[in-house]
Amino acid sequence: GKTTIIVEIINQLAKERKKVLVCSQAHAAVANIYERLDAEHLDILRLDDLDEVDSIVRGFDRSLYSSFLENNSLIIRKVIDGEPIEQVLKFVDSLSYANNDEEITSRYRKMHHHVVTYYCDQTCIDKKRITEILSNLEEETEFITSMMLEAQMYRSKDVVMGTCIGIGMNKTLRTSGIKFDTVIIDEAGKANLAETIVPMQLGERFVLVGDHRQLPPYIDHQDVEEYVNNMNDSESEVDDVDGSTVHKVLDRRKVVGSLSNSLFADFYEHPLFPDANKVTLNYQFRMNPEIGSYISTLFYNDVLKSGAGTERQSIYIDGYPNAVTFVDTTTKSYNPENDPRETYANDGSIYNETEVRIICNDILPAILPTLSSEPNLKVGIITPYKAQYFKLRSRLAGTDFADAVHTIDSI
Repeated sequence: GKTTIIVEIINQLAKERKKVLVCSQAHAAVANIYERLDAEHLDILRLDDLDEVDSIVRGFDRSLYSSFLENNSLIIRKVIDGEPIEQVLKFVDSLSYANNDEEITSRYRKMHHHVVTYYCDQTCIDKKRITEILSNLEEETEFITSMMLEAQMYRSKDVVMGTCIGIGMNKTLRTSGIKFDTVIIDEAGKANLAETIVPMQLGERFVLVGDHRQLPPYIDHQDVEEYVNNMNDSESEVDDVDGSTVHKVLDRRKVVGSLSNSLFADFYEHPLFPDANKVTLNYQFRMNPEIGSYISTLFYNDVLKSGAGTERQSIYIDGYPNAVTFVDTTTKSYNPENDPRETYANDGSIYNETEVRIICNDILPAILPTLSSEPNLKVGIITPYKAQYFKLRSRLAGTDFADAVHTIDSI
């Protein structure tokens, strides 16, 4: 239910006219939230929607924008002087830009309409102050850049969405001083420290949503190895006592340790972090209660409960009466035909022929009758290793299960 919670938080903040930045470690999580939001009533910008981002800065023409500002000044003066709104809007709709370029004219007219709406909503207008601002703005038009326009676009949105890395790489967000009322970070249990603190710096307050009992942040061990080796080859420090040079040795385990935990987990498990700032969503609605009970006991100290209706999430498979079945591949004596040990592939990944054989020869045939009677059911075969993934895909090619194999990361 965390996506439901995030969507509700966004809706509540939008009602208070708060500006919200929503980000996640993965594109899929951002897309999942976006699809649940009411785009008709919320002004939303996805940073990976390059067309929308580019539309405001594409072909930026300073002289064109200068004309826009002059017209804006004229429109504002019409409004504060009490000219009937119908006449002002008629004037707006008569304006054209870039030799009546339909796209550009439409965009600028839309911004003019926003100006009219804004000033019509004001109960008290300081005419003198507005006139001063307009005069200054007209003089400073030459200093306006496409980055300023992009920044203004971000400020005008109710909700801005993107990945943690995408937000960190966005120069305008980093350098233009934009602040959001609230930053919401989804999948925070999978994001490393850097991925989390970059978007957090853009907010007055933040909400981290995640599960540190699921997958931890991803670590590229090859990158870590190269980083440690480079640092140990180049780093040195001067001893304060006698001025001698001392070689610093960077500990690979410490680097991995610092990258393998999330800020979410650090906060959640810290003894000084206030309980009032932690909320647990403790009802699951996805899985059979027998599966939920195992997970609750193993990972959540029995606080995870199964919601109403989960007891109906069950299927019958001949020979496998329980919702959870563990298959033990241990053998008492060595048999080359039934070797339970793992094998390393050329790329260092792992596969296990015995497990492949059990899945393909024993388990999947038992599932086939159920699938025949209930064709809407789907099967997932999940493995941590690429080599095992390719072994299973190869064995199942041409069967009903050819597309059922996934790695943990991909699923």
